[in-house]
Amino acid sequence: VAPEAHEAKPAPADADAPHIAPSAAPKLHPSASSAAATADSDFEVAMRAFRGGSWSQAAQLFAAFEAQHPNSRRSEDAAYLRVVALQRSGQSAQMQAAARTYLARYPNGFRAKEVQALSASK
Repeated sequence: VAPEAHEAKPAPADADAPHIAPSAAPKLHPSASSAAATADSDFEVAMRAFRGGSWSQAAQLFAAFEAQHPNSRRSEDAAYLRVVALQRSGQSAQMQAAARTYLARYPNGFRAKEVQALSASK
């Protein structure tokens, strides 16, 4: 008998791991990158309305964005642009409320001074 025949071969690294059928594997949550892509897409829809001068629609879309993506990197931008859109649409009371919300959430935000100025101008 050849000496090689008696040598023990190492077991594959996953030999002791249980086999899980693909259908029994746990379902994963959508990736963070797909959530970010959805947020980016939603933000762009609101921006199109804003750029097109559809102020009321833009304000509604930015409000929806804030509700659906509160932790997005664009949440502060959406809150600010909502204030601007409401101001440009002549919705003073709603603009004041949105400005208070922005300032409460982002007291040291990048646009805090602009929001304060907008809310003071009524």
